[in-house]
Amino acid sequence: MKWFLLAAAAALTAFGSAESGAQSNRERAEEHFREAARLMRMGSHQAAVALLDSAVMLDPAMAQAYSSRGTAYKMLGRNESALADYSRAIELEPKYADGYYNRGHVHNLMNDYQQAINDFTRGIGLDPGNPDAYNQRGVFYLGFGNEEAALADFAKALELDPDLAPAYLNRGNVHFGMDNFRAAIEDYTRSLALNAKQPEAHYQRGLAHDMLNEMDKALDDMITASTLGSAGAQEWLDRHEPKAPKTPEKKPAPAKKKARGQR
Repeated sequence: MKWFLLAAAAALTAFGSAESGAQSNRERAEEHFREAARLMRMGSHQAAVALLDSAVMLDPAMAQAYSSRGTAYKMLGRNESALADYSRAIELEPKYADGYYNRGHVHNLMNDYQQAINDFTRGIGLDPGNPDAYNQRGVFYLGFGNEEAALADFAKALELDPDLAPAYLNRGNVHFGMDNFRAAIEDYTRSLALNAKQPEAHYQRGLAHDMLNEMDKALDDMITASTLGSAGAQEWLDRHEPKAPKTPEKKPAPAKKKARGQR
């Protein structure tokens, strides 16, 4: 009986030690995760990867560590590694909408618009009230050449958030591509009413005015866009802005002959 009690006590001690060890690993993983987040805010993505490597070794079920490492890989241009980490994060937390959004962004960087759309569609299914997600999926649809689906997504984004300036800009770009220049101008104007410091919106509205032969308005927009840093607007100005007439050079006046004194 004494032997049995000693064995049971030993088993409980071992279980307690294992549980304590697991708790310690999780705590250390969280410390690495927090430090990696700090490094990423500073732009030290490679150093963050090393810390997140340690985090997932200590706690292989830590979805947020895989997700953060995926973001660090993306910032380093290592898209395949980013995809793998985002996929692992999704496996661990399949109902986490941001996991699909993150992976969708990487598919977009790799010009795989269909996979980007698929991921955002799954994310939207989990998070249907997110206007930014509809706006971004609309951009992917536009990259895929599906203008009608893009318009529908931008409209949904604006239904959810009528003050979402990028959605007006993006919808304006679709209208422009469909030669609906007046509708494009209306959307660019709405976007600029919400955020006047958008060089692309001024530039695109200037192009739309140009297509409608409204050259004074086009010139105003291009000047503003150029001031805000748009290289395309400056090129347009170089081609279209009236050149100041050259001032004709004055010929030097002929030298006056000195009068000769009379003798």
